[in-house]
Amino acid sequence: MSKPKLRFKEFYDEWNDYLLKDISVITMGQSPNSENYTNDSNDTLLIQGNADLSNGFVVPRLYTKQITKTCDINDIIMTVRAPVGDIAITKYNACIGRGVCSIKGDKYIYHYLDYLKNRDYWKKISKGSTIDSITSEDIKNLNIMKPCEQESIKITKCIDLLNKKIELQSKKIEDLKLFTKKIIIDILNGENTYNSKLFKDVCTIQTGKSNTQDKDENGKYPFYIRSENIEHSSKYIFDCEAVITIGDGNIGKVFFYENGKFDCHQRVYVLNNFKEVTGKYLYYYFSTYFYKRAISMSAKNTVDSVRMEMISDMEIKYPVKEEQQRITKIFDKLEKKQKLEEKKLKILINLKKGLMQNMFV
Repeated sequence: MSKPKLRFKEFYDEWNDYLLKDISVITMGQSPNSENYTNDSNDTLLIQGNADLSNGFVVPRLYTKQITKTCDINDIIMTVRAPVGDIAITKYNACIGRGVCSIKGDKYIYHYLDYLKNRDYWKKISKGSTIDSITSEDIKNLNIMKPCEQESIKITKCIDLLNKKIELQSKKIEDLKLFTKKIIIDILNGENTYNSKLFKDVCTIQTGKSNTQDKDENGKYPFYIRSENIEHSSKYIFDCEAVITIGDGNIGKVFFYENGKFDCHQRVYVLNNFKEVTGKYLYYYFSTYFYKRAISMSAKNTVDSVRMEMISDMEIKYPVKEEQQRITKIFDKLEKKQKLEEKKLKILINLKKGLMQNMFV
């Protein structure tokens, strides 16, 4: 038995060690027959291993004609295939498919599983950097350290309150992004006298030369890889004003504006040597309209990778440079506000992480 570093002052007792199977009911998902899949929302919601759990609750995507429901409202849903350990609370009665399990237990268990995920627990038990899947026995025999009921309730309320603040701050940022995009579109669509050319006529388009393994956490130069995260590099291959977007991954949603020395992955596109348009104007135009173009050029609802012609043959409309500069000043203010709100969100997330590291055993 043991105690956490940080706790409410009225509690002194040591915590007890349980197996998850002793304090919850665990059900492993089984996919229904393919002929039972349907898009009819009147049928039963099906939660698969690829469900979006990022908001802490399950977003419905698939339905099945299979009648048997294997999880209920407020059950915990956890992924058992890579990425292992993602969790959410379901707001629906549903069937669960392969790749997830449902756990019926109190809210404290949900927070404890979230704590284990943030500690990379599942990677540790696999003795490697990643883990592809976990078994029913892995989950059932998971150790859960738990205090008395009164302390469990207090911990749950504390973390729930912090999660609510994070949720509200996240929504504020998303609303601000939508507002900013609407303002940008309204302004850029507001003039019929704008010039029109293709991207290849107003800038140079090329890719980087580096690989992910070239990153160096002690490097002094920004290193743009196939991610929204910026790494570091000990070398630079560009020294210029540039607009950057990724060629794989979260296509059409990740953009950077850079003006200086930087390194770049070979599957990241760099737009520079601007003619007739300013770099900042192109950055806002490109980041506003490129996703819609990329989707329209794909036969699917998602885009696997960016092809050069998706960018080079894209149209850009632009006024004279003096007007471009006036417009980008407006957009810069909106982006500055967004980054300030994102900084507040990061503080809340780090606060939660610090609390959980000290409130749990």
